[in-house]
Amino acid sequence: MRAAPNLKLRHRLHFFQYFLCLGSQKEYLVPIKTNGTAGHISMQDPTIRQIIDGMPSRFHAEAAGDVDVVLQFHLSGPQGCDFYAAIADRACEVFDGIHPSPTCTMKMSDETYVDMVMCRLTGQQAFFTRKLRYEGPITLAIRLHRFFQSTAVLTPA
Repeated sequence: MRAAPNLKLRHRLHFFQYFLCLGSQKEYLVPIKTNGTAGHISMQDPTIRQIIDGMPSRFHAEAAGDVDVVLQFHLSGPQGCDFYAAIADRACEVFDGIHPSPTCTMKMSDETYVDMVMCRLTGQQAFFTRKLRYEGPITLAIRLHRFFQSTAVLTPA
């Protein structure tokens, strides 16, 4: 019987993965050598509020192009909340609450949302494992992952 591999060593050796380190109101993107196709370095994840507040800074105006959409998020769980992102004129604004007529609606747990933002789970994986419910144009769903970076890259002050 073969011994279980040392996870720390495996994570350091396989592929180049980024993870999020949170500082005082700033996010730093730190490269790490990892070894494996799945899994992640265990660190304290950002809160839902930190992720929501950081959405405008992670927005890719070039990838979104001239779309005019409202993305409604319904998150369940201990950090669950309702919020929406209004994308128009190559800008993104985030608001708390429920929009009266969103372009698309995404329902998931707070844990699934954090896993997607942290690149531990793709939207496609979440959808097909029924962790994510999506209502709206499928063409928009296919493009959504390009609209936001997984983490904001900010230079430390």
